[in-house]
Amino acid sequence: MFSNPFKKMDQETLRHSSDLLNKQKNYNKVINLRISIAAVAVLCVFCIIAFRLFDIQYRNHDSYTLKLENFASKKQKTVTPRGQILDRNGNVVVATKESLNITYTPPEELDEETIWENAIHFYEHFGKADYEPTNQEYQSLYLQLSDDNGDSLLSEEEQEKVAAGTLSEAKAEQLKLSRVNEEMIASIPESYRNAYGIKLMMQKSPASETKLIKENVSNEQVAYLSEHTAQFEGFDVSNGWMRDYPYADTLKDVIGRIGTIQEQDQLYYQALGYGLNEMVGISGLELEYEDLLSGKKMVNEITYDESGNAQLNEVSAGKKGYDLQLSIDIELQQKIDEILLNTMRTIGSNETSKYMRNLFVTLINPQDGSIYAMSGVQKDEEGNIYLYASGNYLSANLPGSAVKPAVVYMGLAEGAVSPGEIIVDEPLYIKGSAPKGSYRNYGPLDEIGALQVSSNVYMFHIAIRLGHGTYVKNGPLDLDTSAYSLIRRYYSMFGLGTKTGIDLPNEEIGVRGTETSSGLLLDYVIGQYESYTTLQLAQYTATVANGGKRMKPRLVTQAYEVNSRNVVYQNKSEILNYVNGDLAYFDRVHLGMRTCVTTNYCGNINRSDVQVAAKTGTAENKYYKDGVGYDSPNAIQLGYAPYDSDTPNLAFACMAPNYSNGDKLQPNICGNTIMPQVLEEFYKKY
Repeated sequence: MFSNPFKKMDQETLRHSSDLLNKQKNYNKVINLRISIAAVAVLCVFCIIAFRLFDIQYRNHDSYTLKLENFASKKQKTVTPRGQILDRNGNVVVATKESLNITYTPPEELDEETIWENAIHFYEHFGKADYEPTNQEYQSLYLQLSDDNGDSLLSEEEQEKVAAGTLSEAKAEQLKLSRVNEEMIASIPESYRNAYGIKLMMQKSPASETKLIKENVSNEQVAYLSEHTAQFEGFDVSNGWMRDYPYADTLKDVIGRIGTIQEQDQLYYQALGYGLNEMVGISGLELEYEDLLSGKKMVNEITYDESGNAQLNEVSAGKKGYDLQLSIDIELQQKIDEILLNTMRTIGSNETSKYMRNLFVTLINPQDGSIYAMSGVQKDEEGNIYLYASGNYLSANLPGSAVKPAVVYMGLAEGAVSPGEIIVDEPLYIKGSAPKGSYRNYGPLDEIGALQVSSNVYMFHIAIRLGHGTYVKNGPLDLDTSAYSLIRRYYSMFGLGTKTGIDLPNEEIGVRGTETSSGLLLDYVIGQYESYTTLQLAQYTATVANGGKRMKPRLVTQAYEVNSRNVVYQNKSEILNYVNGDLAYFDRVHLGMRTCVTTNYCGNINRSDVQVAAKTGTAENKYYKDGVGYDSPNAIQLGYAPYDSDTPNLAFACMAPNYSNGDKLQPNICGNTIMPQVLEEFYKKY
């Protein structure tokens, strides 16, 4: 009989059987525990759900009901009247007046054919919309109305590429648009062309918003629409606003324009809550202060009646935009405009000034940067003359000797010359160059005399010393070009070659020179190297006048609520920087500018009632016509008053580009004609 070979293993298994049973009991405990935890968790979840249901249905029922209504309803935002703009004396420069407008709120579910019918019907009774479609939009219309969507404008090869997918639909559309010519556009039925602007406005995004179709319509048109409402589904009359300019074109280009949101700005304005059909500032002060002028919109809820016509129910009343107050004296501005217009009409018509196209004048308070007036005129090639005040900060010209007060201060501050140092004004003879001198040889001069007679030679010697060079008659001139950076740094501290900081968009800074030869360094210190705007020259003059503080120019001083003087915004005066160096050197500069006036080197601006300090400049320049350059210099004058006051209240700059023919040099038109009249008008009031 065989023995059991697994006996020992079986005995061992039986010995541990109680352990297996015990382990099974442990598993049961674990399972029961987990079931209990899960049950408690489910109970907690149901408690939370029950609490939230109670919270929504009882505690916050009204709040959630309102949120649901807001989510489900359509809202229409209506722009409230824009704030007005007033001058420093409270005269309304830009008014907002009420107007009657025809608007359109899209009814529900209109097909394309019905929209066209409504647009054409509207045109037949009220004429075109205020919006004029672009040429590209007319090209798109031609494609829409063509039987084949313009496919015939593509070659057979191009059509095959479209079918094969090697030419994208978007590219094909661009090709078709580019091939729609004026003749094709003219072939569009007249009714469609005339009504197209209306249709575009009717369908302008967002779909639910009311669209402005015609602004400032007549009472007769309003009456007709009111009597025939059923025939013009979706159209209505609303009270709106429009800009009015009591002073006509005076300062109008600086104030700027309003218009529909430009395509490139749509995302920006949408992020701010604007509708794409809203009117916004698109230039000048209207753009710069859009957030203050625009006000708070009125909100209406759009509902629809049984016929699908939209109805408006007010949700929240809007608030008119804030009024802006300018530092400008609008009546003084008008006077200076007239002075410049008359000068251009008379002197600008002479043979000796036949190339003169612009005149600019800026008056500024040196103590706080407030601008009293900013006037400019422009003449086109046909001889028409326009106001061009914005040219004071958009047009840059060579300043000539007007930079010399800054050069003298820099020379003193950097130790290139000492107070009272004498330099002989006589031509410099540099190897390989034509002689460089002043208008005439003035002989021995100190820095005061150099400003008085406008010595070029004195400035040349300052530049040579700043460039660590030595002048040797008929020898070469090798200067350290690091002097360019030094001069530019000083000029920028005065406000030349840098943005002034004025509260306007798109300010120009002028043309910066790039070549750095020794000869051009000499040109740099007599204003023949870089160009500056008239506003920069005015800020620079104000910095000289107040002893080295560069003030930020400002046009707007404050904003306040309509029909009250409750100020909501202040554009406070701001010091941008101080000029480096010993400010006592400004006394020497001031004396030189005053002497220029009292000795009549600065024109006819010497007055008995107030002491004026000034500096004139004549810059070599060319006027280009048909690709040919003609010598035609610029005339400049800058100055300030009163000279004998620690706090002068006026700084001015006048620029007359191309004021004279090169072969018929005339007396400085700024110092002899324009500024004497401007100062007379200023001191009648101030």
